[in-house]
Amino acid sequence: MTITSDSSRTPGAAGLLRRLYLALPPGLRQGVMPLAHRLRQWIDPEARAHRVWLRDHYSRFGVQIREQVFLSIARFCHINRPIEGYYFEFGCHSARTMKLCWKHTNHLFDWTYVAFDSACPRFRISTASRSGPRAD
Repeated sequence: MTITSDSSRTPGAAGLLRRLYLALPPGLRQGVMPLAHRLRQWIDPEARAHRVWLRDHYSRFGVQIREQVFLSIARFCHINRPIEGYYFEFGCHSARTMKLCWKHTNHLFDWTYVAFDSACPRFRISTASRSGPRAD
């Protein structure tokens, strides 16, 4: 078992994880790396503090800002009405912003909410539709 001098100086549980990792045969290290990284996030105090800060401060701030943006949009549309029709959202992966829009506008407007996720189209566009708009 070969342990470098740097890993023997790493204190606590993080040092133990590093020593165990370095004791593995080189072929196994690559497969264990994702697991070791996840364990380090839970054991290492600095990584845990970083994760807690991201969850409790940074992510919540982002949610609050999005709430503020959609409330501002709803207020603008309500003051400058009538605004009727559709709310389209393109690239809606988890539909978080779609849900926010619905939450803040469904009591004020009779909109139809339409979401498109470009990652996996579920339908094919016919050749007639691809030609673009036409006057009837």
